[in-house]
Amino acid sequence: RDKNLQTKLIANGQNTVRNSFSWDVIIKQFETLYFSLTD
Repeated sequence: RDKNLQTKLIANGQNTVRNSFSWDVIIKQFETLYFSLTD
């Protein structure tokens, strides 16, 4: 829907993995991405 938002969320997710944050953070970001795509 919003290409910039989608790209930003994906980049944030990749940064989260790269920086070894907790899985809770990663899951929340994927949920946010999922809901943004299905809205």
